[in-house]
Amino acid sequence: MAIASRLDEFLKNKRVGFEVIPHRKTDTAVETAQADGVPVALFAKVVMVKGGGQHAMVVVPADLRVDLFKLQDVLDTPDVKIEHEREFASAFPDSQPGAMPPFGVLYGVPCYLDYRMVAWDEIYFNAGDHEESIGMKMVDYLRVAKATIVDVAA
Repeated sequence: MAIASRLDEFLKNKRVGFEVIPHRKTDTAVETAQADGVPVALFAKVVMVKGGGQHAMVVVPADLRVDLFKLQDVLDTPDVKIEHEREFASAFPDSQPGAMPPFGVLYGVPCYLDYRMVAWDEIYFNAGDHEESIGMKMVDYLRVAKATIVDVAA
């Protein structure tokens, strides 16, 4: 599998420069960052959650985790849980489970980006499979991803 088709078309249509980084097959964001030679603290991890009956995408640095208590406040519901891949895989038909890119806008899913990441010069993330990543300027990501900036990492 290659870069997620929706993502590839979207970035090209928006004229966003990006780099595709091939790497060995990895299973976690930390492993992927290491395989890419990118600091783990600068690799974006996508965590899918369900709150109030709705899917949401949460993007945090790979070396941190999602704080569900903070997320309850953000989503304004006490009913928040991290989803298993089987629960959301069908929402990302052009991505392998667990390797979806941090662009909820492409899939009709709200996307929440931890505020710590806004200061990054670049962002790195899974490209839709477990053998390629993408690197791009953070300013471009923020412009096109339309993510809501929040405090959700711990």
